[in-house]
Amino acid sequence: MGLGYRAVNQFFTRLDLESAETSWKAQRGYAVANWSLHERFTLLGTASLGHEEFALTDGPDPAAGMTPLLHDGSTLRFAPGAVLKLTDKLTVVGHYEGIRYEDKAGAATDGDDLKSNLDRLMIRASWGFAETLTLTASFLRNEFDENRWDDYILDLYTLSLGGRF
Repeated sequence: MGLGYRAVNQFFTRLDLESAETSWKAQRGYAVANWSLHERFTLLGTASLGHEEFALTDGPDPAAGMTPLLHDGSTLRFAPGAVLKLTDKLTVVGHYEGIRYEDKAGAATDGDDLKSNLDRLMIRASWGFAETLTLTASFLRNEFDENRWDDYILDLYTLSLGGRF
């Protein structure tokens, strides 16, 4: 198991406009865990939680219809998975990743917040049917849900043959 933390606090001043400043503040915490329950079964996972603020201040006015660049977002990311070795030749891997994001910068009310969810699922089975050949079948799903723009779901199926020469 591992834990970590990172903090960033940076300011930049433009040379051509000394009053224009860019600020970036970020705080992120991380956790990682792997657990071998059996020689054939392993659980693994990561999680992180972060908050980030970004702003351009006192610069030139934005173009018509645009707003100043502001970002005040929180992100939660979690990614559990498992590896199961069913036999000496057949292995199954499953992995999920979820990302939850919310940006409150420039929002007049809570309903104006930018909120998005990204979900990724991967399931893969590998069969080493010969000493140097492996057949792998995979399914990957990417699903994006956002409260202001279009959502999408992408499913990808693959079948591959790999070998050592």
